[in-house]
Amino acid sequence: MAKIVRNFIYLAALAGMISATPALAAVEEMIITSERREANLQEVPIAVTAMSSAQLEDFQVFEAKDLQRYVPSLNMFNNVSSPTNLSPSLRGGLQQDASLVTAESPFGIYVDDIYVGRLNGNNVTLSDIDRVEVLRGPQGTLYGRNTAYGAIRYLSRTPGEDLWFDASAGVGNFDQLRVNASVGGPLGDAWAGSLAAQYNTKDGQYFNVAENVDTDEHDNTAVRGKLRFMGSDTFDAVLSASYSKSEHDSNQMPRGITPGIPSSCLPPNPPCGPGETTQFTTDDLVWVNGEFRTNTPWGPYENAPEPLRDRPTGETKQTIVGLTLAWDINENMQLKSITGYVGMDDRFTTDFNGNSADPAEFLAVIGATDVDSDQFTQEFQLLGTIGDRFNYLGGIYYLNEDADQLFGWNLANLYDFNTGALIVPQAFAPLSQTMIEVETDSISFFGEGSFDFTDRLKGTVGLRWTQDDKDFNAVFEGFLFGIPPTPIPLEAKDDEWTPRFVLDYNLDDLSIADSMLLYAQAAKGFKGGGFSAIALFTPDAIGVYGPETNWTYEGGLKADWFDRRLRTNLAIFFSDIEDIQQNATDTSSGGLEFPVENSGDAEIKGLEFEIISSPIDGLNIFLVGSLLDGKYTRLNPNSSAAAAEAKYNVKPQTPQTPDYAYTIGFDYTFDMPGDFFGNTSFGLDYYDTDNYITAATNDFYNSGWDQLNGFIAMELADNWELRLTGKNLGDETNVVSGSRDLGGFIFLPPREYIFTVTFQM
Repeated sequence: MAKIVRNFIYLAALAGMISATPALAAVEEMIITSERREANLQEVPIAVTAMSSAQLEDFQVFEAKDLQRYVPSLNMFNNVSSPTNLSPSLRGGLQQDASLVTAESPFGIYVDDIYVGRLNGNNVTLSDIDRVEVLRGPQGTLYGRNTAYGAIRYLSRTPGEDLWFDASAGVGNFDQLRVNASVGGPLGDAWAGSLAAQYNTKDGQYFNVAENVDTDEHDNTAVRGKLRFMGSDTFDAVLSASYSKSEHDSNQMPRGITPGIPSSCLPPNPPCGPGETTQFTTDDLVWVNGEFRTNTPWGPYENAPEPLRDRPTGETKQTIVGLTLAWDINENMQLKSITGYVGMDDRFTTDFNGNSADPAEFLAVIGATDVDSDQFTQEFQLLGTIGDRFNYLGGIYYLNEDADQLFGWNLANLYDFNTGALIVPQAFAPLSQTMIEVETDSISFFGEGSFDFTDRLKGTVGLRWTQDDKDFNAVFEGFLFGIPPTPIPLEAKDDEWTPRFVLDYNLDDLSIADSMLLYAQAAKGFKGGGFSAIALFTPDAIGVYGPETNWTYEGGLKADWFDRRLRTNLAIFFSDIEDIQQNATDTSSGGLEFPVENSGDAEIKGLEFEIISSPIDGLNIFLVGSLLDGKYTRLNPNSSAAAAEAKYNVKPQTPQTPDYAYTIGFDYTFDMPGDFFGNTSFGLDYYDTDNYITAATNDFYNSGWDQLNGFIAMELADNWELRLTGKNLGDETNVVSGSRDLGGFIFLPPREYIFTVTFQM
């Protein structure tokens, strides 16, 4: 905590020296729709981080994973499979394998109010976004399934009566190219439309020593169109369609080893003595081929099971179509319909070992998958007011998803698993193949009402009932051990009531504050059960895991001070989690499997803070972050978390709950002299996270990492802007996750910078 305070003081002092002339200033107001109605951010009794399009640009939030640096308690790391798939966590709730069609997110993801159930492709490219809202804490009443820990809403620009056009082009290191364009406005008296497109590419952040080439190419395209009907005072309709395509070299995972640190305290290793552990940290890792270097041969993979390809590669295609209709029945009641379709095609081939060209690797695993998913959703909402004091919202929600997935696995080197003797080096021995079909039907009924007891005190009660019905069919075939095609039919049916109770008290006329909202709430969240579907050696790891529930008790303060020159938004929470779902590592069958387990029960508590100050005109100083503490209160004795004490001689800790994580920074805007130059702005921000356990196994203790980012921008001739941005300015080597069992680890990018020219009118 002392480090946080010290850095904040340093930045505040630096900002104070920028200008010695005081001027009137105020923190920007933000109108959000987190409660399905327009409201001032400071009047909504929910812990919400809201970012405008201008803030997203200044903070360099170009894709979903960038949100981690500016949202308290949020982690958005790349999954080990594909750069388009993130392993998300929020307030200790997590999902670490985003590549599975059976995986359920700990928080809801919405694009223009269309729920996106698949985590494949959840690293959303932020194109033509008007606003992002991140709701923290259970949102089971208004948002429904898999919002046990919150929801992220991406809201793109909607056309109306105003015309806009903007375009930008940027170039940077690693052959970066980013091109954006957007146009929108009225189409006659009754219609409006918009069209936006984005293309970006980069290459060469990694080097493949086996092929002697730069690798890690990314090539992304996104297009969105909207058509809006505005020809009625009581009816509004918006049709939207978006398409994105990402082609890449899959995730590069350099091979890391831990010399001198045994893999466990169990035989054949010597037993651990008092105080001795085999848990390793980031600082213990030694890179076999060097940092940002892999050793992966490019096939051909002879006799390889589908869908393996001849080199690490991937492609993700996502289509989202939405139709939102709103009827004003009368001045106090509105009926809304939200219809959505989400189509997903996702494939990748990945070297999970990062060193499979080396014949000395005992277990060099190359895996691939091909996913096809179609999701349809329909929601009806009835919202309105009764008198001056009561607001209500109720509705029904339905989801249907059909998804197919094909997994194929190869061993790059073939060993005798009994003797450990190398049989055929670099044999690309076919290991196994799994074909998966899963269908999900989910229906829910919900309602929420708010009553103003007085002009200051308001109470809110909400309730939702959700039922998930899932059918799963898999066929596993093990080539290495001669396991014939084995059908595995499974089903799961879960239902849950998720209530929410809130009291908030508004102090808007205090002499010491411009506004102050105090709130307290208790809310229950529900994360659906599912199916473990990753099987490498045997079908034993495939099975059903149950749902996860989460009661969260939260108190919050939202306040503006000193004529809105200072904003302090604080939330303190306690989450009581039952049957927490966690990805595990299982070697009991003699191979290596990765099932999902209900590890037991846990408690997560934390303090989240968002502090923004505008002491003078044009200057903003901010400090955002969280203090977290997690512990297991009950462990399934057969879980990977429970095994940590025997295997590594450590008391198991909850994954991805660092003691602290924060971002501190500032931006400053001032006018240049003359008529040709406009506003000039610049800013810096620094992100720092404490150490944390990466996964339920508790074998890897990440030592923590930090990152410095900055930008400088200048407006020219009213319509033009020049901007230079940089991420990871210190060029730190940051490792966020990985596996000692498989050998590969996930890095954050090295220093990146890009120069952009923008035209707006």
